[in-house]
Amino acid sequence: MVSFRATFIAVLALTILSGAAATYLAGTSGPAGRHRVAERLAYIAMIGAGAILVLLREASQGR
Repeated sequence: MVSFRATFIAVLALTILSGAAATYLAGTSGPAGRHRVAERLAYIAMIGAGAILVLLREASQGR
């Protein structure tokens, strides 16, 4: 079974990388497809932030 720490680190890393990539792509000029990718990466980062909050809540409740 995967440990809580490994799951948390994976979610945290994906969230940070998605947010950083979205910020970079949104700040550069380019084709319209690039902005669509940036929007999707930003969405992934927001979902990841929600997952981090849920993981922290579950950890604090001792589950």
